[in-house]
Amino acid sequence: MVQMTIKRIAVHEAAHCLTAWFYGLRVEEVGIQVNPLAAQGERQGFCSATSVVASVNPYEMYFSMAGPLADDMTCKKHSLNGDFEMMRDSFNLFRDTQQMYEFCKANPKATFEAFFETFKVPVIKLLQSRKGKKALKALSTELLESRTLSGAKAVSILEKAWGFPLPEMALPANKHGQGLTSKPRTLDDLRSRLFLYVDALDNNLESLRGMLSESENTLMDRMKKAILALKWSLAE
Repeated sequence: MVQMTIKRIAVHEAAHCLTAWFYGLRVEEVGIQVNPLAAQGERQGFCSATSVVASVNPYEMYFSMAGPLADDMTCKKHSLNGDFEMMRDSFNLFRDTQQMYEFCKANPKATFEAFFETFKVPVIKLLQSRKGKKALKALSTELLESRTLSGAKAVSILEKAWGFPLPEMALPANKHGQGLTSKPRTLDDLRSRLFLYVDALDNNLESLRGMLSESENTLMDRMKKAILALKWSLAE
């Protein structure tokens, strides 16, 4: 029974990791930690991932367009550089977010269950595809052996199992995290880790609300405002 639980958790977290990689998120770390005495539904695994596109602010798209358009003005030919990669990622994010927004607008009384049923199809197709199944099996098997993997290591396993061509939006393994226990390599790496820590702190604070006194709740509200401001600054 315990072995089946371990396998289920490994597949669960591997599915998170595979989907994050497929859709262009940056995977920091993925792992499983099993406690046979844990209550049903208690978290026993983790997959930390962040978007390389900070938000769906349209002005960020204008910001990215400015460089290539300036090239057009000065030399009549824009260069194919990182600006286009950023705009492509933003475009995909805009498109998918817009579909979800339109659903909520057209169905103001829809339940989350209805939302889930409507938008689960792409993920099901990914997980049940031939390459998806192969990648999911490879990563979950390694998780059962190693328990914890850095984002870079997990993605290298996915890349090998998936084969070429790789998914269009997927970042290469060297663009993913080396694990939250290792030192950050770049400023973006540090910012990504800080965002994960702050987001986890925000969620943990909210879970305490029903157990605190009125004065403690007031203090927590001030802390949450500071955390929100920090999250916005990290996402800029």
